[in-house]
Amino acid sequence: MTRKRLFQILGILIAAVWIASGILAFGVLRARKNQPSTTALPSLTTTAPSTTAPTTTTSPFGTSASPFGTTQNPTASTTGSSLFPTSGTTASPYGPASTTPSVPSTAAGIAVPSGKSAIVAAYINAINTLKSTPNFQLVKTETLNIVLDEITPSSVQSIANKIIESNRKTSPDNYRFSGGVDAASGLSPNNVIAPIGRQASLSESGVQSATATPTAGGGYKMRLTFGKDVQTLTNEAPVYSGVFETLNKDTMGLPAASKVDDFTVTYDNSSIEATVDSSGRLVSFVHSITVVNSEGRGSLVMPVTTKMHGSYTGTYDISY
Repeated sequence: MTRKRLFQILGILIAAVWIASGILAFGVLRARKNQPSTTALPSLTTTAPSTTAPTTTTSPFGTSASPFGTTQNPTASTTGSSLFPTSGTTASPYGPASTTPSVPSTAAGIAVPSGKSAIVAAYINAINTLKSTPNFQLVKTETLNIVLDEITPSSVQSIANKIIESNRKTSPDNYRFSGGVDAASGLSPNNVIAPIGRQASLSESGVQSATATPTAGGGYKMRLTFGKDVQTLTNEAPVYSGVFETLNKDTMGLPAASKVDDFTVTYDNSSIEATVDSSGRLVSFVHSITVVNSEGRGSLVMPVTTKMHGSYTGTYDISY
């Protein structure tokens, strides 16, 4: 069985009932491997944030009181998210975020973005530039931790737990892109780097805090933190889908006769850390995502419901 992502496990657990009934459930990676490597990048819909202070949007979710911390999107591009708390500064080991997007320079002369607006723009530009870079090497390491809180019928609990356990593998995937394609997998950078199959997009209002600090080598490090965001069967998570890899029912590779009736995934307390070198190139970044709760309901031979929570860490190391 191919290794799944955190956000495909929900569908795979639903499929556990079908496995118990002798029906084979296929993973999302099979569907991805069938994607053409020349997938065209959609046009970037995110406009560069202005230097004026953004208008504060009242969040319908309010501040999350989850013990996991603070969670994307019918339109993951230009609107950002009104699901987040207001965007003040947050204490960070990378230093306080400034509200003024000034651009101090490192000793080597590269501009270091300062202020949430400039840092968000710098990260989105760096990711989308990488997605369209034809030649580079990438090592992608993923760590998955899932806790199955409840599954009905209980007779498939042991199968579901085995599925979860089989997805704890953390061996890295290695890609060598030449001319925009990895020869071994046939994939393009756009189909490997999150968000999968699309350009990244994010607005300042979708970020809780953002900091950037110079590095000794003349580049800089960025850290962005994210709060609560919710995804459903009919709507993407407004913020998370623009920068992270999230659940996509259409690419789970589930049996054609399957029916997913409903699911809800609540994300929270997540972050991105990225390093840019003295030439302005992205050389590493880490996506850390917490799923506070997810619930799903589906059927084929019989109905099944699941509840679970967990976390995902995706580490990308790049060399040119």
